[in-house]
Amino acid sequence: MTGAVVGCVAGAVAGARQQKSSTPRKTEPAAKQKQTEAQMPPAPGVRTTQAYLVALGRLLTYLSRAQLGVLLPILTQELGLTSGQQGYLMSRFSTGYLATQIAGGILADKVGGYPVMLVASLCTVVCNALAPLAAGYSHEAFGLVFTVMGLVQGMVFPAGTVVCAQWLLPTERSWATSIMALGSAVGAVIVNACAPPLAAKFGWQSVFYVNAAICGLFSIAWALLAASSPHKCSRTTEEEISLLKSAGVLKEQEEDKKEAKALLPPPSFFLHPCVGVLFFAHFAQNWQQYFMEWLPLFYTSRLGILPQAAGLHVAAITLVEVPARALTKSLPEMMLRNGYSLLNCRKLMSVQGFAAHTFFNCLICALLNFVPMASLGSSAAFEATCAFTTIFALSKASQAVHAGGYFANYLDLTRNYSGALSGVGNTVATLAGVIFPRLASWTLEATGGHWMPLVGSLLSVNCMAMVAISTGMSVDSLDDRAVAKKMCIKTPKRSAD
Repeated sequence: MTGAVVGCVAGAVAGARQQKSSTPRKTEPAAKQKQTEAQMPPAPGVRTTQAYLVALGRLLTYLSRAQLGVLLPILTQELGLTSGQQGYLMSRFSTGYLATQIAGGILADKVGGYPVMLVASLCTVVCNALAPLAAGYSHEAFGLVFTVMGLVQGMVFPAGTVVCAQWLLPTERSWATSIMALGSAVGAVIVNACAPPLAAKFGWQSVFYVNAAICGLFSIAWALLAASSPHKCSRTTEEEISLLKSAGVLKEQEEDKKEAKALLPPPSFFLHPCVGVLFFAHFAQNWQQYFMEWLPLFYTSRLGILPQAAGLHVAAITLVEVPARALTKSLPEMMLRNGYSLLNCRKLMSVQGFAAHTFFNCLICALLNFVPMASLGSSAAFEATCAFTTIFALSKASQAVHAGGYFANYLDLTRNYSGALSGVGNTVATLAGVIFPRLASWTLEATGGHWMPLVGSLLSVNCMAMVAISTGMSVDSLDDRAVAKKMCIKTPKRSAD
């Protein structure tokens, strides 16, 4: 686990040291130049280092949040957890995560993403180190540690979004969100593949201690290599500065210094229908994601296999997502080159993702009807387990297309308030992490372990997301609308002659 993260850090360091020689660029028409930029991948340098560091921070967020779900079967046996206590523990991280999204986004907009991310990573080190001690005291104390961990990790998503908004070109948004989502996928693979054997050999406490060490290494890398904006980084090359100015990113920052920006966007900012669509799409995707965190329990209780074997199946499911994200990260740029508008690109990417979720959920429902519960040891049970793993893996892989869909839409709608928008949006989306664990524990206890109602909830949410995206998504900047509205108010009306 440590080697994988050290490799990511080394890659970030290498990217920070690479500089591309400046060459004069011929003047091109604006439309042609924009299309050319959309076809070019980001050049290696300080800007791309920031995106990779944010992706690494997202990886550590998933290590922190997913480790409890992976260890839940083992913890249930060793700590004697009831169904209600399982639901309580599984909802603690999301409860804390929910509380600091908006505040973290506003703080990142105000002071920059660098200090916010650094504080969050250092606090995560402490929480992981204290978790085993708290578990030995009571399950309430154990849950409290995860609540605090969620509180500090809740600031990571908006802080990372602010950093990317300050460093990256508009044509690089899909690439950046794909890289960040890839970090999340790699984190899920690492924890599902490494945590069960690590816990079996050294005890489940070792998973938290190793995670604390990894977060400590990331804190060092972030402190040395990251920066809130190009203005605050001495390693930014002249070529990168010129590129950002030509795209209007640094120009907006200079204007912000002259004209003080409000701490919060106006309330009307969040009343635009496209903002509601973005938030619901994110909620729907998280509803699917939080179901996936219960898969270790599904494999052990519903299919009757051992926790170590369940960990291998879940690791295989999450492993499929990594190449899927790598293969689809350039798909939006290909669609733009083939004449698709940015709006149609965003819609097609996310609608096909939710459509794939719906299809695979229907297959899961059909399979649940034919597979008896906990039929351990039979050849039919082995075949059924492999069938479930295959369908879950394909559904997980289809999540990759959302990086170029609704997820990139956070950077489309605003740059001035990217932290506040992502903070509020992720708060709404994280409600799924508070509601779903309670719903899952209550449903499983009330129905005697039947999973069909939970899969049915996935079908409903995915269908609603497809309708919302198809009818209400937008890529127009709300900052531009606000400026236009302000200019209309300031322009005096001409008196009639």
